[in-house]
Amino acid sequence: MFFSDLSGQVSAKLFNPIITAVVVAIPQDVARLVRTRVRRRLPTKWKSGGLAGLRTCVDLLVNHRLRCAVSQLHVGNEAKWADYFNAGEVFRRTALEKVSEPLHYLQPELVLRMELLMRPGAHLLGSLRRARHRDTSEKYLVDIEIVTDTDLRTQDTEEHFRLAMLQWPTISRVQHILGLHPTVRDARCETEQAEPLLMLPDYLAGIYQHADPRTHLGQPSSARPRRPSL
Repeated sequence: MFFSDLSGQVSAKLFNPIITAVVVAIPQDVARLVRTRVRRRLPTKWKSGGLAGLRTCVDLLVNHRLRCAVSQLHVGNEAKWADYFNAGEVFRRTALEKVSEPLHYLQPELVLRMELLMRPGAHLLGSLRRARHRDTSEKYLVDIEIVTDTDLRTQDTEEHFRLAMLQWPTISRVQHILGLHPTVRDARCETEQAEPLLMLPDYLAGIYQHADPRTHLGQPSSARPRRPSL
């Protein structure tokens, strides 16, 4: 099971140049045990639990030998960032003229959220394949269930994300590159209250976001220092 969360704001107005995504992989056979321990020991999210909660999170990861992956997006060019949102909105408006559906999932913000949520999952699949089956298997089958936080916000976006994840194994190049044959059993969005295991990526995303020197902490966007474009 893959549990994914984001830290940082994804919006046309650039409040922070860093967005962090984390995936934690939990084998199905230990998920219930880990869930129970998270409920007992991690009652609050990163923004309230802080370093004390982080220690508990790390203990759970280490004790259960859980694998995780972190991916960060650094916006080094604000003009290109604005261009992405402008072009994406033009595309969505053009599509709206042809159909009667709301097409929330075509909003540039939500398209980017979907991509970011699964970026570390792709890295994690590759690392699992290299670490365990580099020399012992030509074909590696993996069954995945994907759970993300409610970062996708609308029901049609969540459904589109689910369908995209179910179809992903049929178009993924990992079969040819790594000999990895994934199957996505299900994909869904949950709150931490409904699925406490989302607290683990929440803490990891929070600490990586907080510790990155490029992150602007406690500064309004109008007062933040200018950085050179990359």
